[in-house]
Amino acid sequence: MSKIYKATIEVVTPVHIGVFDFDYFSFFQKEGYLYVIDWVKVFRHKTLFDNLKLILDKQFDNEEEWFNYYKNEFIERYKEEIIKNNLITERIKINKGLNKEITSFHRNLKFHIRYFDFEKGRYIPYLPGSSIKGVLGEIFQLSKEDAEKLLVSDFYQENEEERTEIMEAQRYHYLKLSYRGPKNLIEAFVPGTRFIGEIKVLDENRLFFDYRKIFYYVKNNNKKYFDILFKENKEINDYIDKISQNKIVFILGFGVGRDSYIVKKRDYQPKKTILVEKETKTKYKVLFNDKKMPLGLVVMSLEDK
Repeated sequence: MSKIYKATIEVVTPVHIGVFDFDYFSFFQKEGYLYVIDWVKVFRHKTLFDNLKLILDKQFDNEEEWFNYYKNEFIERYKEEIIKNNLITERIKINKGLNKEITSFHRNLKFHIRYFDFEKGRYIPYLPGSSIKGVLGEIFQLSKEDAEKLLVSDFYQENEEERTEIMEAQRYHYLKLSYRGPKNLIEAFVPGTRFIGEIKVLDENRLFFDYRKIFYYVKNNNKKYFDILFKENKEINDYIDKISQNKIVFILGFGVGRDSYIVKKRDYQPKKTILVEKETKTKYKVLFNDKKMPLGLVVMSLEDK
């Protein structure tokens, strides 16, 4: 027997799904926001395009010299006009905990997956159903055959004002607390953002909504993640403990999966080289409003349709 649920996902700690970059030189920051340039509109703006061509024709010894010239002679000089004439595709808030200049030439800046909303005439971030289905398939330990009976829509923001922010993510080590990996700038959904989608189960008997059991399964399989989360964020611990009796708690997106690597090992009985998968002891923390927390914690509630 099939069943359809209206599903709501609430972000508890910042969530980052997408891994694609805007190309170099396509954005600038001003007064707490990151503006992404719409080059099609710039090319149609005669004055700006003529000035841009003069810059593109310049010759420099290396890319960084060209970038600095481009930044000073085009971006800094014309960014007010770019904003005034709405020659942008996105205006993204920069989290108040991030007090650094953002430039893709010097930093690794990753943006969210987006869809184009024709009614609004712009791209809007969303949670892809394929990512959510993958997590649910793991939680319910579905076989490939059973997973085909689980249909998950894309999830769109309930309130468009609850958008994304640019934050700083950094890899850390479970045991060697002095270890700090490179810092990445990512666009993440902020805590409190809610998404609406639909889940259709073609065979209802394949899913068992024992929410406490689901939470313990997720927690046990991500023990280090939850140990650090609860140790450093008591209010989140109290919240999750309270709602895990009637909602599905799981982790989603970039920086939350089981990191692993392959090593070569010599086996002398018989003599051969084998590949061994080992789990790393690192995860990502994100800086949100001057507070560090692991990425990706969400809760899902289901209602019959």
